[in-house]
Formats: sequence, structure tokens, C-alpha cells
Amino acid sequence: MRRRQCPRPPKYRKRFTKPGPSKNELKVSRGASEEQQKARAGTLRERFPDVSQLQLDLRMETATGAVLEKNLRVIDRDETLLLDVPCQGACGNGLFLLKDAVETLLQAHQENREGMAICQGVSYMDSKLPCGTKLYYRIQASY
Repeated sequence: MRRRQCPRPPKYRKRFTKPGPSKNELKVSRGASEEQQKARAGTLRERFPDVSQLQLDLRMETATGAVLEKNLRVIDRDETLLLDVPCQGACGNGLFLLKDAVETLLQAHQENREGMAICQGVSYMDSKLPCGTKLYYRIQASY
């Protein structure tokens, strides 16, 4: 009669913790950086006291022309000037910076400005190509 051997216990690996901040720490730091951006941006009244209202008409399209988003945003005097528009296209992390276009318009005391920006974020489809999402904007200022 053979003697029955006990099976070996499974080998468990010790879980190593990742070096760096935890998810919660990253979440808290994102919230803090957003608050800092709001404080640095200032309100329309603080930055441009002679402007009574600012209107942004935005239309985002894919490279093939399909409309992703159409938005009309009215900025009152006491609203913060956070003018970055996140890309809704095929990159996930692209950003359209409208701050320079708005500041140019307001410093020149013009009432209208139109333009287009193309997202240069890396595409999900092919990491060698840019996203290509287009943002058409129209800015109207009331003095």
C-alpha cells in the first residue's frame, strides 16, 4: 500500500505596492489643481472690466465632418474665464485652448471673431496620427 502524500500548499506571491501616489491622492491633487486654475483665471470683470458679456458658439466635428457637439456658452461678468474645451474626438486627452483667441479679441476691443482649431492629440486608432477633430468657434463680445 502506498502512502498518500499531502499536496503542496499553493505558492502565494506577496503583492507589491506601486511606488507613487494612490488613486485617492491623484483625485485630490486633480481637484486642487482645478481650484488653482480657477483662481488664476480670474473672472471676466477682473480681467476685462469694460466687457459686459462674452458669448462662445462652439461646434466640434470629426475629421470626416460628423458633428460631435454643438454648444452655445454665455459668460457673464462674474464667471471665471476657463476657456479650455476638451476634445470629444478619438484621442480622449486633447484640449482646445481658446484663451489666446478670446484675449486677442478683447484686448483689441473687437466684437466678433471666428476661427477653427484642429486637435493634435494622439489618436486611439493609430498612435502615429493626430486626432484631427476640428473645433469651429465664434466669439462675440458685448461692451
